[in-house]
Amino acid sequence: MIPLVLLHGASGTAEVFYRQMLSLTAKGYRLISVQYPAYSTYERWLHGLDAFLDELGLEKIHLFGTALGGYLSQCYAFYRPQRVVSLILCNTFASNQYYSDSNPMVNVFSWTPEFLLKRMLLANFPDGVVDPELANAIDFMVNQLESVSGEDLSSRLRLNCTAGNYLPLTEKEKAQNPNQTHHVLALDQSKITIIDVLDDLVIPAKLREEIFEIYPNARKAFLKSGGDFPYLSRADEINLHLEVHLRAFERAEEDQPEAPPPDPTQPSPSPSPSRASPP
Repeated sequence: MIPLVLLHGASGTAEVFYRQMLSLTAKGYRLISVQYPAYSTYERWLHGLDAFLDELGLEKIHLFGTALGGYLSQCYAFYRPQRVVSLILCNTFASNQYYSDSNPMVNVFSWTPEFLLKRMLLANFPDGVVDPELANAIDFMVNQLESVSGEDLSSRLRLNCTAGNYLPLTEKEKAQNPNQTHHVLALDQSKITIIDVLDDLVIPAKLREEIFEIYPNARKAFLKSGGDFPYLSRADEINLHLEVHLRAFERAEEDQPEAPPPDPTQPSPSPSPSRASPP
């Protein structure tokens, strides 16, 4: 079975997907929750994920990413189209130009004290939440954020706020293709599921709308509530959407015809003679 690799956002850790791990692995699905090292450039991050998957011997994967993890999932699908079978994108964006324009001092992140980086991220967390599931999710994420080093946080913020070269077009490409705003992933859009939570506050509405415009033929799932961390606050709903998405590929694998067994009455083909390479 092809595994599902889970990628967290800027304030997350591998542990934030524990409710997906507990639920879906019990049903036989393979899940790998990744906490990436301090890679401050897209090239290093993509090469790092490549090396990690190579070490595990994984030729094919599904990717589930949220927030920054969703953007990086798209970057990796563009970078390694032969490896990524499908994408599940939750509360994320397809272009980080907005964050780049809003943070002109992105290079200062590497010099910023850890407590200030954490304060910047915590400022995006909602206050006065009444829903107990949402409140518990926020408390859990605050605890996880406290465990992340300043080096890791600065690298994630640099990735989040540095305009990438993998999805948006360059100015030259825009001039050559005036009707095209983004590179087109080789991945069939029917193999992309976009999960959008209507009361998400961290991702601006225009970025969430943009991702639907870029992937008009993707499958769409909407959650009425769940906040910024629905994989914690609405885990049952997220797990259901993940299972529905993966089940479609599971059926496709089962429908593939098996190779017929060898006929014992037929002689085995003799090995072809080896040929010496010409000098």
